[in-house]
Amino acid sequence: RIGQYNWSGIKCSSGVFVSPACQLSKSKVEIKYPRQAILLNEEESKGIKEARLDELNKELNDNALRLRELYGWHFPEMLKIVTDDLMFAKTVKMMDVVRSSAKTMDFSDILPKNIEQALKESSEISTGTEISAEDIGKITQLCSNVISLTRQRAQLLDDI
Repeated sequence: RIGQYNWSGIKCSSGVFVSPACQLSKSKVEIKYPRQAILLNEEESKGIKEARLDELNKELNDNALRLRELYGWHFPEMLKIVTDDLMFAKTVKMMDVVRSSAKTMDFSDILPKNIEQALKESSEISTGTEISAEDIGKITQLCSNVISLTRQRAQLLDDI
């Protein structure tokens, strides 16, 4: 039995009384979609993913540029030493934004040996300005954004 039929009427889910009425159990009904509709949705999905990838790239580039600009005031030499945005963000985050901590840290998980050495040497003679507590908060947030957006971008590229 898939449902019921009632000549006298049944109250509809919208609150309207319908007479005569036919009522079907949702659990007993199977919905079938044509194969073409499913394929169209997969193509649309790919288009949506590609559009999202463009948005992610723009947002990632914007955050990376803002991070480089803001942190460049504090440690301008690092801009030329670490050119990859993800490495830059991870390095700044690992240093807790303070360049003076660079000479004692181990960046081998993030940076190649030659870049790590150049970074440590330049941190001792940097011409950058001191950094305010407000800027430290902004820089930390930008680092997190760049790392997160890079991860999302990689996952989306795998899906496409």
